[in-house]
Amino acid sequence: MLIYSTPEQMIADSLEQMRDEGQLNDEQKRVLRQFLHELLSGRHTHAEVLQIWEGTQADITFSKGEGLLAFLQLIRDDSQITKAV
Repeated sequence: MLIYSTPEQMIADSLEQMRDEGQLNDEQKRVLRQFLHELLSGRHTHAEVLQIWEGTQADITFSKGEGLLAFLQLIRDDSQITKAV
């Protein structure tokens, strides 16, 4: 298990690893950014966003969803994702 000093560091490392493994090309980045934009648009309740997150195979959990929206915003706004848009 890796330990990061900041969420931004963890996100950047994870996205870089996905890119290096061929799991995140420019089209996938665009789709991810659009998905996160929709998810964070305010059209979905916090409970809905949390339910979607809990349905993934993510290695990170959020107690009662606290910090989840901010974490997803960091992913959406990461430079590795925004470059593809």
